[in-house]
This record gives sequence, C-alpha cells and structure tokens, in this order.
Amino acid sequence: MFDEQETFDKLIEAVDKYERHVQYPDVWYLNLEVDGKECIIELNDPGLRHTGAREMAIRKADAIILCYSSMSVASFHQLSSIAEDFKMRKEFKYPPVRIICNEDDVVEEDIETASIADQSSSEGYESEDGSTQNGKEKGLRKRRSMEKIVEAHENNRITKEQGETMAKLFGPDSEFFSISVNDFTESRQMILNGVTRILESSKKL
Repeated sequence: MFDEQETFDKLIEAVDKYERHVQYPDVWYLNLEVDGKECIIELNDPGLRHTGAREMAIRKADAIILCYSSMSVASFHQLSSIAEDFKMRKEFKYPPVRIICNEDDVVEEDIETASIADQSSSEGYESEDGSTQNGKEKGLRKRRSMEKIVEAHENNRITKEQGETMAKLFGPDSEFFSISVNDFTESRQMILNGVTRILESSKKL
C-alpha cells in the first residue's frame, strides 16, 4: 500500500547528483552543496526486518529518516517496533530522526470489487437488451463497494497525534512530518536542514 520508492525518488530529485554503490544495491551516495561546500551523503536502506544490517545502520547513522503511511497500520507498527534498537547506540546518544507520515490516499480494490468489475464487463457483451440498465446497476454496485473500502481505510487511518506520540520514542532530536509525498516540494530544504543539524551536533562532541 505504501511505496517507499516515492520517498526515495523525492530525495534523489532534490540533490545535485547521485550514484549507487557498485557492490551494495541498498547504498546510495547523494551529492549536494551546503554553504558553498560539496557534501556527500551515504544513504543506506537496511529495511525494517530485524537483521544485523539494520542494527548496524541504526548504531552508526548520523541521521535517520523513517517513513510510514497513514493508511497502513502495519507500517506504523513496524516503525514503533524498532524504537528499542535506538537504545543500543553508544552512550545512548540519539541521532537526528525525521519521521515522515505519508498522507496520500491509496485504495486497493478487494476481491468483491474486482469481481463486480469483471461481471459488468462480461455481461455488457452478452446481450444488447437491457445492457444499459445492467451496466448502471453494476456500476452502482461497484461504487458502493469502493465506498466501503474507502470507509474502512479511513476508520483505520493513523492520526497525526498518534504519529507525534510515536516520534517521541526516537529520542529528543526527533521531528515529525505529516505530508503528501506526491505533492511535497521541499525535499532539498529538508536534506539541507538535516545536514546542518548533523554538523552542529558534531561540533558539540
């Protein structure tokens, strides 16, 4: 339901250039200019499954971006479940964390809806008599089914307040964003702010 590729595409569109690691397909290098100096960001996507690679990425990351969909309870719980891993960082020092909630509506047809659509298409060619009426009835049935799907998704939608509460699990330097990824146009500024925050943190060490 939630395509993380959309978020990744927004990030690479915002930088000056990018390239993939020659050996590791989940590692990318993003280049952009910060305060007149070239900055290279290593972007590592270890996934959400509990693996050694994920734990290592959390321990070593200078900053972390986490994404979930407001329409997907599963993606929300997946993020909540990894909060404990952040406590494994050296001296419990939390990195800057940016949590992105994608508010884009994505509704998938269920079996019932797909079945109705198939029936409507096939019956339209079986007979010309009454085909218009049958088409209207099938169309109404399909719309009602889709309305039920939308209603079900809305009832299960993760609220902004729930997202803000979860963000607190990831340390004092955690910031929550509730956005439409499709319409978001401030990716570069978000990256620049993140790099600036990392540089400020390193000066304090």
